[in-house]
Amino acid sequence: MESRSQKKSRLTLLLFSVVLFAAPVQAQNSFTFTGGELATSPLPSIIVPLLSEAFKRNGLDFSFEHNPSLRSLDLSNTGMRDGEIARIKHFHKVSNNKYSNLLRIETELVSIRDVAYSVEDISISDWQGLKGLDVAYYRGRKNTQSKLEKILEKDNIIEVSGHEHAFKMLASGRVDIVITDNLQGAHLKRSSEEAFNSIKEVAVLGDDLAIHAFIHKKHVALKSVIERTLEEMKADGTFSRIVDSNK
Repeated sequence: MESRSQKKSRLTLLLFSVVLFAAPVQAQNSFTFTGGELATSPLPSIIVPLLSEAFKRNGLDFSFEHNPSLRSLDLSNTGMRDGEIARIKHFHKVSNNKYSNLLRIETELVSIRDVAYSVEDISISDWQGLKGLDVAYYRGRKNTQSKLEKILEKDNIIEVSGHEHAFKMLASGRVDIVITDNLQGAHLKRSSEEAFNSIKEVAVLGDDLAIHAFIHKKHVALKSVIERTLEEMKADGTFSRIVDSNK
């Protein structure tokens, strides 16, 4: 038979359990997305304000954190960050579904084109025209990596830590070609680096690529909310105003 103190302890434990499990779970209201581009680069300059507005309209805070491209993917895929701000639409296909915890936010945010840059008057009409050339690109760009690995020998593919690094290698004659997107290329050409004056666009490679944000699957319920809000922003003109003011 239980003593009075044992009954009191059991009742106290029961009441504590009821309070603990009845307490509502505090909803997350602050989200951090990551990406492989600096905040001042073309894509984040456009996409971060778009996503910030979409989250704000739902009473949520949004912030962006730059990390090297592959590190960024690891952080977002493991859920240490809430999502990835900018990957191509068919990212999972070109990355062999390695980052399967990331769900695509279906609203297209911007489109880009892969562009080949050189200091020489090299004639290229498509990806196949890169055969035999030394080509540099920003490590972690899975679509570029996938294309180059089908065409070039391993020794002809030079992965670098950033777009500016690639342009510097090109300007100094250490590679024949740099592959980046048209927005990033134009941004670098406008920089104060005199060495970049000799760099020119020699080919547009392939069709336009739709860029989307990706969110971790733990936020699957939020995905449709943000998609709907982005579409509302397109309808009321906010979307285009943000894009035009940050190009």
